[in-house]
Amino acid sequence: MIKGIQLRGLLVSFGARNPFLSRSPGAFHSVRRSISRSSISMGVFGTFCQICGLPVQHTCYVSIDGGPEGVMRIYRGDPQDEEPEAPPPVPFLLEHAWLCEAVALSPDPTRPPVPGTVQDGDLKPNNPEDIPAPPPTEIPPELAAMPGFDPEAFHQLQASMAASRTLFVATGDADDSDDGLITVHSACLDLATEHRARRGLPPPSVEDIERVSASDAWRPFSNTYHQQLFDFDRLRSDDLAWALVDPRMVQDGEADTSSGSDDAAGEGNGPHRADDSSGANTGLEGGSAGGSSADVNASGGTVEAAAKRSRLRVLALLSALDAGNTAE
Repeated sequence: MIKGIQLRGLLVSFGARNPFLSRSPGAFHSVRRSISRSSISMGVFGTFCQICGLPVQHTCYVSIDGGPEGVMRIYRGDPQDEEPEAPPPVPFLLEHAWLCEAVALSPDPTRPPVPGTVQDGDLKPNNPEDIPAPPPTEIPPELAAMPGFDPEAFHQLQASMAASRTLFVATGDADDSDDGLITVHSACLDLATEHRARRGLPPPSVEDIERVSASDAWRPFSNTYHQQLFDFDRLRSDDLAWALVDPRMVQDGEADTSSGSDDAAGEGNGPHRADDSSGANTGLEGGSAGGSSADVNASGGTVEAAAKRSRLRVLALLSALDAGNTAE
């Protein structure tokens, strides 16, 4: 006899309050809300761009000022969710909005990229029609034979899940996601496409991008900052908050596009440098979420200078795309 359904790591047990065993709409929605809350509390994790290594969301753990030692809360990127006693480690501003612009890429070249937003491993597409509705699932005979089973409630839940039209992208790499999907920032994909076009090459494939995430520059960075959620606090402490600035905020002609640039390649854990000579530690202080740090940040560096360094960093990583590729 089936005792439960495994739903992306969450076991939904059958019992007196199971939605499939009750015709009460209240019971059905109550269990759905419980499932949602449980999946959030039990499955909180970050998703990381497979090109630049930064997260594709602002979600992070924050310390509570004056709270018990070791007790953290989760900030999910909503300014209305900020609490004075638990501010995010970086005041997310307009120049940080790009971090939440994700794209899911399939190894199947016939499947187009799907842009959207990510939370807890699920990508919600900007356009639901980008994800075809899954075909109806037949009711397992063992389940249908259970006393009190309600097929209408089963189909309601199935329809609700189908209507959500999300892609499970996990932490961003192909190993854990559905159908071998990988996740990147829209900005990083644009830069990668431009990088390839200059060399007479087509847009990067999943296989191409996996060379970046397997490179000697990418792995040490991920080992340092990829925790259950991205360690923004450590990145800030390492004077690398400039890397969080949108690399598109500087025009192509204003940045050295040589991916071999020393400033782009940097030293230590991947393509960055701790000694930020430009002073562009943008996002460390000032402003409020949703606002802008305008021209000058707390360290005296400009957002434009930070954007240039951010762009050079991504371009340095993209050098891994050139391995074994020549224009046809």
